[in-house]
Amino acid sequence: MGNKISFKSSFSPKYELTGTGEGDTFTKYSPSIIGTVAAEYETSSTLGNDDVVKYTGIVEATTSTVITSALLAGYTTEGTSPSSVMAYYVKYLSRVGTPSVYVYFGSTTVHAVLSPGQGVCIPLFFQNGINCKIKATTYEVDVNEATVEVVLAGL
Repeated sequence: MGNKISFKSSFSPKYELTGTGEGDTFTKYSPSIIGTVAAEYETSSTLGNDDVVKYTGIVEATTSTVITSALLAGYTTEGTSPSSVMAYYVKYLSRVGTPSVYVYFGSTTVHAVLSPGQGVCIPLFFQNGINCKIKATTYEVDVNEATVEVVLAGL
């Protein structure tokens, strides 16, 4: 099959500048000397319609937990979970209160700590989906709730 998974990523290191002017203190961030770097990666796959799943729901887990167990009952699912994961995406959609969302691969490797509106895409190479985990720093019904979208794609 000629199907592919394409990744595009970039980052821009910045450093903080603080100064004063006309009696006011200001802070701004300035790009480092390397500017922005970007890369693309594409992998061939036997990816089919049954090899992509999207979960949307509230994170109730406060320890590193597999996606389907980390989300509060009633989360939505579109598609079918792949048996082998090649792309792992998490976007923090909204919150009530102040929880942050931690994105893990495995139980202890933190790949990102997200605030609302932020997301991360992690390329993997034929990994087991049970290693894709998340947690919220806190969860309490209607007080501290983090709503996320998670996509797993693979074979």
